[in-house]
Amino acid sequence: MKLEKIKYKDLNSRAKETYNFQKVSALLVEYGFATNWLNVDFESADFIAVHFNGLDILKVQLKGRVNIDKKYQEKDIWMSFPVDDDFYLVPHDELIEIAKRTTGWIESDSWKIHGGYSAGKPSVKMLKALQNYKL
Repeated sequence: MKLEKIKYKDLNSRAKETYNFQKVSALLVEYGFATNWLNVDFESADFIAVHFNGLDILKVQLKGRVNIDKKYQEKDIWMSFPVDDDFYLVPHDELIEIAKRTTGWIESDSWKIHGGYSAGKPSVKMLKALQNYKL
């Protein structure tokens, strides 16, 4: 069998989720975290990341794009998402604060009426504010 690289854009949504999980897991291990995919969402988390110190545990919601949602507020959820070739890991409630400072998302009908907002490509201003959360 000859191994051939795949194109992310050609994957279905489930395969993209698996791909993103594997990529972010490889990055998180460099920070001392082992990851476990949850077959059933636990407290809104898709996976947990447990630090090798045995003390720090992150509940992570994995997205294919930057996303805020009222249903994740005040749940100690971390959001992980790709932007171009980079992955970010940021506490959801901090992501809302960053969105307030750098975008008009909170004023949008999507946020006000439907309780969420997402973007495939965040603004330059938002990306600058997210730099400390890039893995």
